[in-house]
Amino acid sequence: MFKSVICILLSLLLISGLSACQPIATQPATPQPALRSAPGLTVSVRGASPIHIPDAGETYLVDENMPFVGQFNLQLLHDEAVAFTLTCLLDHLQIPCTPDVPLLQDLTLEPGETLVLRLETPALRRGSHDFSITYWLNPFADHADPLADSRVFFSTYRQRISLIVGENSTPPSIATERLSGQRAYRELDYLYANPQENPFGEYGSIVIETHLHAAPNELVDLYVHLNNRLNIDMDMAVTAFVDYQQVPLFRNGAWQIPLYVAVPTHTWQPVAVQFQAPSEPGLYEFVVVGALFPYARMDALPETDEVIDVTIMRAHSSARILLEVE
Repeated sequence: MFKSVICILLSLLLISGLSACQPIATQPATPQPALRSAPGLTVSVRGASPIHIPDAGETYLVDENMPFVGQFNLQLLHDEAVAFTLTCLLDHLQIPCTPDVPLLQDLTLEPGETLVLRLETPALRRGSHDFSITYWLNPFADHADPLADSRVFFSTYRQRISLIVGENSTPPSIATERLSGQRAYRELDYLYANPQENPFGEYGSIVIETHLHAAPNELVDLYVHLNNRLNIDMDMAVTAFVDYQQVPLFRNGAWQIPLYVAVPTHTWQPVAVQFQAPSEPGLYEFVVVGALFPYARMDALPETDEVIDVTIMRAHSSARILLEVE
């Protein structure tokens, strides 16, 4: 498989996000949601029918066999219009944000504009659930250019909340693969995707993959590099998107969606996976995304900027890779 890459130094810059949505007819009553800010935007989630737990951040109580109903608010602070793609994930599986909308919503927000997205999950089973609104800034920018800077300086944003159903906070039972790795790199982010097991190039710089070639329906080999620079073991739900639609990853003889892994503290782990290329020739966007601590209660997290950023506000993602199927 031919590839072209961009090689950058270990110090990477993070750029901004965005978002917006559709009006909701009714505004939930108090309490007011916690406002969060990311570069270039202000976002919040609040529930209509559930009861917001006082002083509990992004955690809501829901009756058993009932949906979570609420709204996602976002204000764009950029000085120019921004396009984005938005979707929702329940227990790290992609779903429409309400039953009557497409799986993906492609929207444009004007400078200073505030839009609202109505939220409604399917009926929920008893226990704890993870729900997120996930969105990408300018998701098809420089679509035909595999070397564009916009592919490297790319972020996946999400607003996560915890749903406690039937007053039971037991998380789903999941199979997590426990990994062992080499020493972590404190200068690097948490997740990279590269066809090479060793992603480092000359002078100690990391090779950022931005171009993959594949035949229709080909199984594409890939390494998801996980870097745990935290002082605790890092659990993560890893998933992949082709044109922002979730696709399974093949590992250990099985298709997994998501792939649950745990990386010991201060270790780096290359995780060998495969994904299936689309059946039709063309240009596609491919990105790998990871959610830290997949079923942690958002109200139980330390209220620090770092924890809010890496767990609630931002998913860890690879560069935006041009997948050329021919």
